[in-house]
Amino acid sequence: MRYLYIISMFASILLLAGCDLTRDNILDDKSIYLPKLTTTDAYSITAFSAISGGTINSDGGTPITTRGVCWSTSSSPTIGDSITINGEGIGKYASSISNLNPNTKYYVRAYATNSVGTAYGNQVSFTTSSAPMMGFSKYTVLDDSNDDGIINKGEAVTLKVYLKNNGTS
Repeated sequence: MRYLYIISMFASILLLAGCDLTRDNILDDKSIYLPKLTTTDAYSITAFSAISGGTINSDGGTPITTRGVCWSTSSSPTIGDSITINGEGIGKYASSISNLNPNTKYYVRAYATNSVGTAYGNQVSFTTSSAPMMGFSKYTVLDDSNDDGIINKGEAVTLKVYLKNNGTS
């Protein structure tokens, strides 16, 4: 009986010594990974700006420290391209994209960063509209350097200009 007790104790020690009670096993089964998110289609598109954004569905088990959108005229933009910064945390957010060029195709992806790294949403694209065309409808001379009411070649003048829109905005 005594030998049976010693053998079972020895077997128990070997069994416990072979167990890995680390982060990936019994004591801590919480794993962390990149965030999971989607990109919102662009809307309110003008010649110089648009709005997009994203929805972060999962933070990957660790807090989101930065989120926003990145964009470029080349596909698959990254945070190395133009970006917005829209705070932290999970959920839905909107991003105002500005300083764009008229009549240009842009690619946009939402991004989110946690302690594991940066993840990107699906890519969306949009094309900015044409810049509005402006023309003179009339002008009024407010001041001319000779004060004679006549604009002479080379003379400095101050004009009040009335513009009209000749194109679409």
